[in-house]
Amino acid sequence: MFNRKNKWWFWVAVIPVAGIHMLLILRVPWWPAWVPVPILIAVAVGDLLMILSFLFLLVTSVGKQGLMRTSFADGKKIKD
Repeated sequence: MFNRKNKWWFWVAVIPVAGIHMLLILRVPWWPAWVPVPILIAVAVGDLLMILSFLFLLVTSVGKQGLMRTSFADGKKIKD
């Protein structure tokens, strides 16, 4: 179905996102007190929007049709 093994664009997207998250987890000082849920939700939504915008930029730079063809073709030739 969706083979990520040889898809360079997938790894181009995953490695920076994972690296940024690791840096944030290790370097951002964590509060010893309880943080309200609305603040956590706002941070999570902001994080999700940043990841989705990064993926959108990647897809537009690679080309949407080329990306879909190489991702879901499973090695089969897709007709135009």
